[in-house]
Amino acid sequence: MDMRRKATGLVLLGLMLCSSALFLAAAQGARTVTVTMMSDQGKSDAIIASFKKVEEITGIKAQINIVPDDQALNMVRTKIATGNADDIFVHPWGAYELPVDLLEPLDGPWVAKISKATLPFCLNYKDTTKVIKAPFAGQSNFGFLYNKEVLKKAGVKLPMKNFKELVAACEAIKKLGVTPIYLSNKEGWTAQVLFLSSQTGVFITNPSLVEKFSTNKIKPADIPELVRLWDNGKSLLTKGYINKDYMSATQPMALKAVAEGSAAFYCNLDSFYGNMAQDYPDLIANVGMTNTPLWDDEKYAMVMTNPSGAFFSIPANGKNVAAAKEFVNAFLTQPVLTVFYDSKPGMAPFTDLGYELNQSPWNKEMAEYGKTIKQYGDWANSLYGGKPTLNSFWGDFDKQVQGLFAGKSVKESLDAWYKKYAIDAKAKKIPGF
Repeated sequence: MDMRRKATGLVLLGLMLCSSALFLAAAQGARTVTVTMMSDQGKSDAIIASFKKVEEITGIKAQINIVPDDQALNMVRTKIATGNADDIFVHPWGAYELPVDLLEPLDGPWVAKISKATLPFCLNYKDTTKVIKAPFAGQSNFGFLYNKEVLKKAGVKLPMKNFKELVAACEAIKKLGVTPIYLSNKEGWTAQVLFLSSQTGVFITNPSLVEKFSTNKIKPADIPELVRLWDNGKSLLTKGYINKDYMSATQPMALKAVAEGSAAFYCNLDSFYGNMAQDYPDLIANVGMTNTPLWDDEKYAMVMTNPSGAFFSIPANGKNVAAAKEFVNAFLTQPVLTVFYDSKPGMAPFTDLGYELNQSPWNKEMAEYGKTIKQYGDWANSLYGGKPTLNSFWGDFDKQVQGLFAGKSVKESLDAWYKKYAIDAKAKKIPGF
């Protein structure tokens, strides 16, 4: 009888232990956070691999919900307002576009290490003691990609300080039989990088100009320094420094031309380093990145360094706030950030981490220039007096620049920019419009 009782007890104990294990497994399996991501983010190998590393560390799995890029902001705003949002959303938006009162303040060791370029974009503008956006993607550089061998043969020294030096460089390069500057105007967005990477200095050195611009007291075509910079950009075409097939040329064609040395410069983004390294592994070491000196006066000189391009935010009324914060904090640790930056090298939005993350040589080169030249974001993505004052005045900027190189004059293009952003500003009821 005693033996039977003991056996029965062992069986019951085993069942209890098994049930406990199943319960724990179920509980662990229940540690899932829902994450809203836009289309391109959802395709990012770097993000997906990093999420898997977070799951390995914490046991928290990310259930990803993809939303169309053009609908994402309105969808997230609505869901947060109704208490129906996912636990985390991945986004590029500024605080002024978000319902900051409904976002969870974030904390963790990473907060004290956010870079000066990115920190202002992470704060609740109503209470700047609170961080409501956790940056993770690299700070981006825009500028001239260039072929080192071509510049060496032409005797061009970097960085060029002003437009006069750029013209001299183009003349020397042209004598080699090489296209000085490649332009790909078939795409709607690439030509604008010439001005995104060069015109912020005009605004940021003149606060009164920003105030007048944002209150409709002055138009782009009324700003002599801006008109001059656009004139300089357009003159690259009229001076014969741009490839003749620029209207049908595409970005892949441009990257190929710079890699192979049939073109010296191409204005683009640091994020394409990985593409070039993959497509031209034997040539990538001969491609560098530098700034875009379209200004005449060196007081407008700049290295274009935008803040982090992607952030995590957490709705305060979410169903799994604690797990969401644990997930984000785990992402912003060495094991996970290493996975992310090994897959997507870049200039991390943190300082004094105590460890190195993978950067592209282009980021390192631009960081060196940034030691002696002021670093600004693009004109729309910069802070003026601590606020993104010009963020509402995009006005299809990309299309206006495309039109400039498609045949419009500088005045026509600047006026078209004004007309479009004035309509948008009026719809937003911005004072002065």
